Amino acid sequence: GPTSRGTNQSKETRQEIMDCLAELKELAFEDPAVNQAQLNGTWRLVWTTEKEILGIIKEGGIANFFGTSAGDVLQVIDLQASRLQNCISFPPEGAFLVDSFIAFDEEDQKCSFKFSGAALKTDKWTVRLPPMGKSRFQTLYVNRTHRVAFDDRGDFLIVERVGAPRNLFAENGL
Repeated sequence: GPTSRGTNQSKETRQEIMDCLAELKELAFEDPAVNQAQLNGTWRLVWTTEKEILGIIKEGGIANFFGTSAGDVLQVIDLQASRLQNCISFPPEGAFLVDSFIAFDEEDQKCSFKFSGAALKTDKWTVRLPPMGKSRFQTLYVNRTHRVAFDDRGDFLIVERVGAPRNLFAENGL
């Protein structure tokens, strides 16, 4: 899109988006109740402020290492399986995948997750990486098609639903 998922936009456009998100955050603070079932799904990144993701997908970012540019950035939430997965694809064959355990906290309406594994995959090799870290995020808005989240580090994520929950590690033979 016109913002390249948050990697390339004018200061004014970024500020407009941030202002809307700040307003949404205020509304969510007033009524934090989330339909937990609506969190489950496979979600595609639309826009984010998360520096790690932006560093990988930006023009001239880590995707260049693969001789390609970043494809879809997906997040899968499957609360029944306690699974949160993230995947940045590097078409045609590459991917960076992260696996996590996830739980929804009814009390504060936040999801807690703890990384359990990661892998960097090309058409020729796969490197398993040690899991590092844990965090929490709050869903500020969710409906059938879109979700907006805000994490404990102050980053925003806007994603669109592209399907039911899947297991991206299994799909990639991991």
